[in-house]
Amino acid sequence: MTDIKHYLQQPSLKNHHLAFVSEDDLWTCDLKNMSSQRLTTDFGEIKNPHISPCGQHIAFSSNRE
Repeated sequence: MTDIKHYLQQPSLKNHHLAFVSEDDLWTCDLKNMSSQRLTTDFGEIKNPHISPCGQHIAFSSNRE
């Protein structure tokens, strides 16, 4: 059986900003204007996004060497 990737995984929410993983890339969404932006491509497997308390930074884990 293959590992099925869900569209939106591991969401992190701070005020009106949402960070999430989709298809092994890191994305953000501004919930005020509903605009999304892909932040990573080809970084390997992205996990555990977390928006900083100030909302200016996003930390995440990757298996990229």
